[in-house]
Amino acid sequence: MKVDIIVKGILLNRKKGRILLLKRTATDPVDPNEWENAGGKLEQGETLEIAVKREIKEETGLEARVCGLAYLIYVQKTQPYLLIVYLCETDMEDVVISYEHQDFIWADKELCMKLLKGGIKKDFIKHKIYEMSWTDDE
Repeated sequence: MKVDIIVKGILLNRKKGRILLLKRTATDPVDPNEWENAGGKLEQGETLEIAVKREIKEETGLEARVCGLAYLIYVQKTQPYLLIVYLCETDMEDVVISYEHQDFIWADKELCMKLLKGGIKKDFIKHKIYEMSWTDDE
């Protein structure tokens, strides 16, 4: 059985105290018009950390530092996958989104809670993403 490995990056800008959310296109076959974090499939020969930094760069134009593992989830569907989510940081603010998304927003905790839906919303709560410090001052 083949299992895809998907990496995602919760991209935090501590100066802003916000994380970057990307809005999927209206024509996306998976969760159209929903907000998410940058990420995608692991490519042949990549390490997990290189993959998440590459995906963030491709989807946002931003350079990221990987700070650690936020959580991981195994999803059993017709095509099962392992979702590995990293906490990442950037000092950059000027986002250039790729064709995969239609919009972006630097969201504080309150806005993030409003925009995220479904599994990602539950995962952020379960893995205490809202409870961690989003600034250097907290």
